[in-house]
Amino acid sequence: MLAYITRRVLLAIPIAFGVSVVCFSLVYLAPGDPLQTILPSDATQEMVEQIKRAYGLDRPLPIQYLLWFRHVLTGDYGMSILTRRPVILEVTGALYNTFILTSLAVPLAFVTGYTMGAIAGCFPGRLADRVVTGATVVGVSLPNYWLGIVLVDYPAQGQLAGRCASAHTRTA
Repeated sequence: MLAYITRRVLLAIPIAFGVSVVCFSLVYLAPGDPLQTILPSDATQEMVEQIKRAYGLDRPLPIQYLLWFRHVLTGDYGMSILTRRPVILEVTGALYNTFILTSLAVPLAFVTGYTMGAIAGCFPGRLADRVVTGATVVGVSLPNYWLGIVLVDYPAQGQLAGRCASAHTRTA
């Protein structure tokens, strides 16, 4: 078992390296120049060079990658271009909400999955089994981001429609 775990950890190293290269490269593959968001529209060439020097963008790409990777490994994620706050603060702020959602979603998913599995297992080949299996296939097939948007947007539209209908009824 120890050999299996060791092998899996060792296989994760090149995968993590590849992911880090892709993440770093996305900045350069994206359309536009990252400096455009930092600099004012009337920036002089001297100002552009100064910002490039400050961020290390005047160095060759492999050197930039190694500097970026060193910062990532030490937990220094830099400053957000948008908010001018440390990126770690931006991420930890979102982690609190993620923890709340996860602490409610995981038990709900466990209970729902266990119940549906028990129903399907108790009635193999019957209508209950087919309904549960069909609902499971549909649930797994839906993209998570789309389902999240629908679950957030649908109740909001229902509330808005209800308010508009009740306001229209009062004025009529």
